[in-house]
Order: sequence, then structure tokens, then C-alpha cells
Amino acid sequence: MGLNLIKFYAFFAFFILIFAGCADENGGAFFNGYVEGDYLYVAPSVSGRIVNLSVKEGAAVQEGEPLFEIESAEALANLDAAKANVDALEAELADLSTGKRPEEIERIDAELKQARAALWIAEANYERAKSLLAKHAVSQKDFDAAKAEFDRANALVSELNAALKIANLPARSEQITSLKAKIKAAKANERAAQWRLEQTAVLASRSGLVEDIFYKTGEFVQSSQPVLSLLPPSEVKIRFFVPAGALPSLREGQKARISCEGCADFSARIVKIASAPEYAPPVIYNQTSQSTLVYLVEAAPENNATTLHPSLPIKARLEP
Repeated sequence: MGLNLIKFYAFFAFFILIFAGCADENGGAFFNGYVEGDYLYVAPSVSGRIVNLSVKEGAAVQEGEPLFEIESAEALANLDAAKANVDALEAELADLSTGKRPEEIERIDAELKQARAALWIAEANYERAKSLLAKHAVSQKDFDAAKAEFDRANALVSELNAALKIANLPARSEQITSLKAKIKAAKANERAAQWRLEQTAVLASRSGLVEDIFYKTGEFVQSSQPVLSLLPPSEVKIRFFVPAGALPSLREGQKARISCEGCADFSARIVKIASAPEYAPPVIYNQTSQSTLVYLVEAAPENNATTLHPSLPIKARLEP
């Protein structure tokens, strides 16, 4: 009776092993799965026409290597304009901080003297025209012209008087504070223009393989629209599926031995075990799993990731 019970338990354990996955010719259990990749989609931060593609599909690139370039003429012009604006405002601040030079004051004073002389003549002409108009000895048109000239000359004298008064005053602290704020804003615009120019040259943020290129040189691409996809080695994952009966023997951090056609066996560490079941996907259908609810297990390869290609079928064998 004891011997029969032992045989029953041995048979039951073997049945669970077969049901949990598959068995190879040596009787070892394995789980079917495939290689998966989380692609990095590289897009420009600015819109524009692609002027250069530095890579080809299937090429391996290192972090910091150029991938593609967007036309930069407009960005460069905007940067030059921003720099010129900063220079102009800083020159204005330097001039405001030192006050008007004596030469400028002398020039305003000379212009004021000329304007006063012109005003004296315009006033005399205006008074004469007013007297003649009362005697009907001059036309209304000539009178209006004399009055307009007098008003213009008078306004010019008032304007130059005000300018001379301001020129002799020291710069107000409020003016300097306001100008400094404008310079700060202008420098921020310059930094933004510099950033936009730098974004026209797109570099690889991580090392990896170029999988797909979606645009050609000369085509226009919108900002945030992927131009190519990149697969970093660290984003290559192993996915395999186990039935509920195998879950008690699984844990995160556990190692699995992975084998695939055309590659050497390697180890992978389990990083995720699904909490909900699903039907076995078509890619791993077989006679024992196609109608079975299974759980997805993800594992990260510990090496050999650069030689693995997404969708490559694999067999996973759990290690103790």
C-alpha cells in the first residue's frame, strides 16, 4: 500500500510538471515564450525638414552619437536676433547708468537756441498775419499757415526744453531696475533660442540598435513625431507563460535558463509575474496550451541581450 502511494505521488508530480509547461526529450520541463523589446521612439523637440539622417536600420549606435538633423537656419537667425537684443539692452543700461554726456547736453542746448530763434520769427509772422487778417489784407489761408508755423515752433521749443531738463537729471533708479528686468527677460529668450538650435541636432540618448526609420531626408516632421525607433539592450525582455499550477514555484528574482534556436543558452532573472491570467497567445500555441489560462512572466537577460531579436521564440527552464 505504501509503495503504491509513493508511485501515485510520483505520477501526480510528473503530470503537474507536464501540464505546467512542456517536456523535452530528456523529460525536463520548460515553458514556451518569446523575446520582447520596449522600443525607444526618438522624436525631435522642434518641427522642421530633415536635412540629414546619420544612421541606417539595423545600425548599432552609442549614447551621444548623432541620429538625424533638422534644418537650423531659422533657429540660428532667432538666436542671432536674441543675442543682438541682449547687447542693445546692456548698452542702453551702461549709457543710462553714466547719464548724458556733456556733448549731448551741448547739442540739445544748441538745438534749443535755434528753435527759440525760429519761434521768435514765427511769432512775429503770426502777429503780423493776425493784424492783416483783421484789415482783410491777407487771406485766411495765409493766416492759417502762419499760425500753424507758430504752433509748430512753439511745440519744438517746449520739447527741447523738456529734453534739456531730463538730460541734466541723473538716471532714476526705477528706470535702471526696469531695464535690468528687460535684460533678464532677453537673456532668457537667448537661452531658449540656443536650446531650440541645439534641438535641431538629435543625438542618441542611449546605446542600442536602430530598428525602424519612419522618415527620409527632405521630409518635414512635426515636433514629438518619432523619426526612428531604437532598442537599447536593457529594454530586451524575455516573456514566457506558465499555468496556475506552476505559480507557487515562481518568485521575483528567481533565475531561468533560456534557450533559443541559433543562440547560446543564457540566464535571465524574473522581474515580473502577472497577477491575472490570460489565454495563451497565438505565438506559443501548442496542443497542451492553446485552450489553457496561463500567467505571463517577464525576465531580464543577464547577458547576451544584444544578440536577441524581438519575437524570437524561446524555451525557459526554471532554476532552483
